[in-house]
Amino acid sequence: MNFGKKNKTEQTAEEKKAAGGKLKKLPKLSRKTLLIALGAIVAVVVIGIVVWGGPLEVSVEVAAAAPFADTFTETGNVKAGPAREYLSPAAGRIAEVKVHKNSAVKAGDVLLRIDSTELEYALQSHRNALDGYRAQVNETIRSLRGELSNLQAERSSSGYDKARDLPPEAYLENLRTQAEVARSEAEIAETEFNCAKALYEIGAESKVAMEEAENAYRTKLSESEGLERQYQEASKRLAGDSSYYSTQDQSYAVRIQTTQESLNDYVALAAAEDTDAEVFSRLTIGKQMAEEMSQIAQLEDKLERCTVRATADGYVSDLPAETLTTVSENDRVATVRERSGLTLEVNVLTSEEPFLRVGDSVALTQKLKGQQTVYEGKISEIGNYAEKGLSATGAEEYRVRVVVSVPEDAGLKDGYELEAKFTTYRSDAAITVPNSALFKMDGQDYVFVVNGVLAQARSVEIAHKGVSRTEIASGVRDGEQVIIDANTEDLEDGTPVMPSSD
Repeated sequence: MNFGKKNKTEQTAEEKKAAGGKLKKLPKLSRKTLLIALGAIVAVVVIGIVVWGGPLEVSVEVAAAAPFADTFTETGNVKAGPAREYLSPAAGRIAEVKVHKNSAVKAGDVLLRIDSTELEYALQSHRNALDGYRAQVNETIRSLRGELSNLQAERSSSGYDKARDLPPEAYLENLRTQAEVARSEAEIAETEFNCAKALYEIGAESKVAMEEAENAYRTKLSESEGLERQYQEASKRLAGDSSYYSTQDQSYAVRIQTTQESLNDYVALAAAEDTDAEVFSRLTIGKQMAEEMSQIAQLEDKLERCTVRATADGYVSDLPAETLTTVSENDRVATVRERSGLTLEVNVLTSEEPFLRVGDSVALTQKLKGQQTVYEGKISEIGNYAEKGLSATGAEEYRVRVVVSVPEDAGLKDGYELEAKFTTYRSDAAITVPNSALFKMDGQDYVFVVNGVLAQARSVEIAHKGVSRTEIASGVRDGEQVIIDANTEDLEDGTPVMPSSD
């Protein structure tokens, strides 16, 4: 039968009407003819069911533009600020513990005190030693000043200063002339003294006048004798070595210079307070003083730390001192974890880390007794290297440490477990499909869309592929039905499909 076909010789009603003719009434089909036609239709349906097995039931999703964010989650434990360990500054008895484990403290609060008797004794011993060295330095300064004064006086009295300006023969002649003048003056003074003495004896001169004349004579005599000795000594020296004076003068100059330099060093040492001064390393006693000063500084610091104080607000997370009576130097006596700077540390896969940035927001979820509370945190630090580990399935994986700041006013405490949701991609309006809807053919990405009653393979361009969903840049329109699972058995391009009600 040719259902729906018209005879070549017949005119359509429209043709007849156009030609001005009247429509003829079609004859009624007989009952037999209708049954035959119905049977043919049933046969076609049966053949279709046999050949195609009926429409394939598939799950679909209606494409619609909506906000899209690609996320992943990791779990970690809240940590308070950095933990600061407090060590015993010296061996001794614990005199007093002022706090308890888990008690809150503020910066400056006393945690405990360690008996400092032995430290104080050692400190006083080193201070006494330093005082002894300082006394030695002061005594050496006085001694060097006296030695320097004597050397300068000897050099001057020996005439060597004058000798440097004259040839040896001229210097000797000058001394001889001075000695003769002094001898003549002494003789005159002697004569005057004898006259005064004679006049005193007869009562013509006072005793005071006689004594003045005697003193003048003895002074001139002493000068004369001194110059005479100097002349005689110079004569003998010049007779043997004409370079005597210059040699002796050089010897005095070296001795005076050496003494002066040594005096300067000791004066500088007495005034120095900083052991970094070079004079401390130049003198033996300076090295000893520097060692004592270093010991004193260390002991004073230890004494100060014998009163152990908190350096920041926080809480006492550990307190070994609470169960100890004595401690050795550098024993841990307390640990205080700072309240400020609550953080959540998680380790993320290296495949996710490149999408994270410091300052990114992170959704933090706390789950307690079936309830969930969400806080907002921010990434404060991303590690510089990855560490190798094992996944839950035992496979090797590499992860990077990421630190997330936790709100201070959230009431969270050290040790609380939180789930951190990181956002690696965000779009305000995107058409997305489940990753399971995608498949590849000849290197091109495809999805199946429902076109009427058939599945149609549609090539698509991908904007971003996330963990579970993919943003489609082109190829799928708003409102189209996308088959969720492209790997559904018997699903091909052109397959009759029936979207499931769910």
